[in-house]
Amino acid sequence: MGAQEQGQGLGPERPLENIGLPNWAGQDYAPQISPDGQFLIFQSDRPGRNESQNLWVSRNQRFTERMSPAQWSIPVPLSLPLSGDASKTMQIVRPQGALEDPPGGFSVNTDGFEGMASLVYRKDRAVEIYFTALRDVSGRDGYAGLNIYVSVYRDQRWSVPRHLNVVNSHFDDRMPVVSHDGAQMYFVSNRPGGFGGNDLWYAERDLSTGLWSPPVNAGAAMNTRFNEISPTLSVDARMLFFSSDRPGGFGHYDLYMNRKQAGLWEPAKNLGENFNSERDDESLTMTHDSLWAYFASDRRHPGARGDFDVYRRGVPDWLRMNVQVLFLGQVLDGGTRRPLGVEATIKIFYERETLIRTSTIFRKDPDLKDPQGQDDGGQDLFNNFSIELNAGRRYRVQFSAPGFEPQELVLNYSEDTPPGKIDRRIIVLRPIKIDPIDPPTRNREISGVVVDALTRLALPGSRVTLTVDGSEPTPVPLDNDARFTIVVPEDRAFQLRGQAPDYLTRTMEFPALNQRPDDGPGMDSPLVLPLQPVGGPPDKPCPENNTIECLLNLKTFFAFRESTIQKSAVPVLNAAARIMKANPGTKIQIVGHTDRVGSLEYNQRLSEARARSVRDALIARGIAADRLIIQGKSFLQPLDPANRDLNRRVEFRRHN
Repeated sequence: MGAQEQGQGLGPERPLENIGLPNWAGQDYAPQISPDGQFLIFQSDRPGRNESQNLWVSRNQRFTERMSPAQWSIPVPLSLPLSGDASKTMQIVRPQGALEDPPGGFSVNTDGFEGMASLVYRKDRAVEIYFTALRDVSGRDGYAGLNIYVSVYRDQRWSVPRHLNVVNSHFDDRMPVVSHDGAQMYFVSNRPGGFGGNDLWYAERDLSTGLWSPPVNAGAAMNTRFNEISPTLSVDARMLFFSSDRPGGFGHYDLYMNRKQAGLWEPAKNLGENFNSERDDESLTMTHDSLWAYFASDRRHPGARGDFDVYRRGVPDWLRMNVQVLFLGQVLDGGTRRPLGVEATIKIFYERETLIRTSTIFRKDPDLKDPQGQDDGGQDLFNNFSIELNAGRRYRVQFSAPGFEPQELVLNYSEDTPPGKIDRRIIVLRPIKIDPIDPPTRNREISGVVVDALTRLALPGSRVTLTVDGSEPTPVPLDNDARFTIVVPEDRAFQLRGQAPDYLTRTMEFPALNQRPDDGPGMDSPLVLPLQPVGGPPDKPCPENNTIECLLNLKTFFAFRESTIQKSAVPVLNAAARIMKANPGTKIQIVGHTDRVGSLEYNQRLSEARARSVRDALIARGIAADRLIIQGKSFLQPLDPANRDLNRRVEFRRHN
């Protein structure tokens, strides 16, 4: 970005400034500004009631004058709830020297290290605080290194801080940032499984249970083999800021930004000279109105007071204006002009990206009105699809549904798009005409393959029989790769039985299409018939076969929400390394996949982590890293929709 673009939208009253009074001669670091811009919480090593690094707070007494110079109070140790009178947040000391909280107040500070806090607010009141600390001085539980702790405001009091066991590891886990809705967390860790140094990691929380998922590496959109630290999120969680010492910046640690598009993060971009200097620039946070950005820096500045100071500047338009278009509407039955009785599949294409969504099936309610309160005589006028898309792009959209002819349209958002734009559409799908007198039987054609249940290698020489609704079993022809195709009526249940020498017989039953569960096999779904070997997995997959075609049939499988290599994958990885060495000129794509549990973003990160684990295992077996290209597909390409275990996998593809 050029200097002129970087400065666009900045008025003369909003240049970079050292915030002054809250800073001191030492280190003031990791700022977080409250949603209304009133309280600045930060980490500092200044003298106080506690030793080491602690959390402090200062109040902007002119926070309601959003465009005016700030008037900061003298910082005091952080105590919750935050008070308009900063002096009332001071801790007091008992006569014997032990710390206690002020009346109605709560502090996480001790004589140990506390820093890099992230507060979650509800109606401008802090209800959770996540922070980094050590266990040994404070007496808190936790692992040996830095840990992430949380305290929750519940029943009119703050809970004792506890370490997040599922998130923390035996390495350093620090610098948490939690999204405004409390559902996402990014943090920094030097644990194994990353790209190198300190990486950003990601976890999700089920808001109905309050439980966090096992973390996954945040992926190549953010991480490099260098260090990535101090993540923060915009209020809508569509922008993530962090610092990195990767090459190509202005010097030392620079501030970078990712934008989210269609549920996934775009590659990171340097924030440029308006934020970065030749020294360290870290921990950028913005007010919820996106007017002011705060960050820490040890830059050479006329107003600098210490080693690290907190700075602020007005947010330029190019950074603040992350314009989204809300694409929404209804999918209607062209025969009745009423909502479809089945889900429609919506595929949105942008360059090489494909976003897949489904529409909502309406439930009829004679008293239901549309969002504007207009009665439609018993029809539900609520939108049954709603998708946020980035402006400045051109999209191609396909709508399809069982029993209806597909429809395609183009969305052109490449022109100037105002904030808050809504693109409302009515999509009409025409029913596929069927002769009402003698309707033909609709069949579904399903492809499948017989595989070893442990290695997932195809089993040539297998036998398969098909039984439809209790009829006599009929043999199914298989090709040399143990693949087959069956044709069964949509309204009939069927059964497949697979057999192979030295394998246990396996029977799989499938309901009629109109009776199958949502994750059952569909018209075009690949079907995998896994057979369990009697004597365990073979020692050498692809024995005496070093062709790339054999490698392309290999798969490794993973446990639920795990990216670590399982013992059953060792023979497969050994075979893959052997074949790669026998074909030194070939590059391979290592593609990770997941089941459908969790969000698209979480599973994208997990699929990349699985692919990275396989890549690292092959590198350890002597394969050059530049021959291995990793890719994650989240849950978008299931191997068998009816069997989640088979979808938690990594497979190999030829790299063109």
